[in-house]
Amino acid sequence: MRTYPQQGRLFARRLLTGAAGAGKTHAILNLYGEAWAAGVSKGGLRLDGAGRAPETLLIVPTISFREHTRNSLLRLIAGHSGAILTGRGVVTFDELAAPPPALTAVRRELLVRRLLAETDIPYFREVIGYPGFRETLAAEAEEVMAAGLRSADLARNIRTDHPRGRAFLEFLRAYERAAGRPVVENVTADPDLLLVDGFTDFTARQKQVLQQLVNRAADSVVTLPESSEAARQMLIREMAFSEERLEGNHRGQPNLAAFCCHDRHEELDSVAREIEKLVDHRGYRFREIGVIVQRPDAYLRPDV
Repeated sequence: MRTYPQQGRLFARRLLTGAAGAGKTHAILNLYGEAWAAGVSKGGLRLDGAGRAPETLLIVPTISFREHTRNSLLRLIAGHSGAILTGRGVVTFDELAAPPPALTAVRRELLVRRLLAETDIPYFREVIGYPGFRETLAAEAEEVMAAGLRSADLARNIRTDHPRGRAFLEFLRAYERAAGRPVVENVTADPDLLLVDGFTDFTARQKQVLQQLVNRAADSVVTLPESSEAARQMLIREMAFSEERLEGNHRGQPNLAAFCCHDRHEELDSVAREIEKLVDHRGYRFREIGVIVQRPDAYLRPDV
């Protein structure tokens, strides 16, 4: 693990990589559970030297992933369901720093008209009167900016020897000056332990938020699949993460239970009752449960 002093504190940054099933998410959930257990005492939350409760922040890609993660934590951390469900310990990047609102279609159309008239780009002169062209041009500019790129970034990758490339770059410079999105504002979260799971890559905006949080957290742990080479290089080279590769399969073995049935009707009823118990008493959701059979065709006959 690579550790180094920063602002008077000792910081550690770990990147967990590996194939599917290697235990990356399992490790993240265990770290969250351990941090939670360490911060809770009989009298409530323990306070650090600054008089505040240590904060653990887990960032996931989507709302559905967030809900799935919360459900997993509920099964791992018994007795604190309310704090996990209502707190901000498991969030998405957008919940930490929501993207700025996009221009309305009318405002964007008026803006593109004005910019094309002001820049008077020769390559576009014969088509600026077509609404479809203006809409497509604005959509391309918005797509570039939504990815967190700017004209300076695009200039290094676009073919400026082609007239269209030069024309679009000139328009993009004018468009970003007029409708440019502000940089990510300072994120208020100040975690002691930062966990990031479920991503294969990061947008430019997510990288900005991640950099802010990594600079503040005493410990940062990020997981990536083995195929995410670009994100891996970014974390190692730009944010000084130390890689730890996980090997093997750590998903664990299911608990097995056998029971006898007289026929397939009784077998199906038994499976249905087990699923009902998982949902009603164990906190599972129906979409989290799968049924595996050796001969599916045997259950599709008219007499079943």
